[in-house]
Amino acid sequence: MVRFLVLYDQPEDTEAFDRHYREVHIPLAKKLPGLRRYTISRNARSVRGADPYYLVAELDWDDMEALQRDFQSPEGQA
Repeated sequence: MVRFLVLYDQPEDTEAFDRHYREVHIPLAKKLPGLRRYTISRNARSVRGADPYYLVAELDWDDMEALQRDFQSPEGQA
């Protein structure tokens, strides 16, 4: 398994960010044919005391080849 992490800092407009993420980004990501799991966490704290991330997304594939193939696909390019 390979996991791709995306760390989002606090957006200026949280309502607009959340709406776009929920209505546009998540549906696009879920179309990736090899994606096995997609989870998000909010307000994840850094071990070293930095500000928390607003959102952390974890996307899992079977292997690196599947991840790379999906990112090169039309769905991945969108």
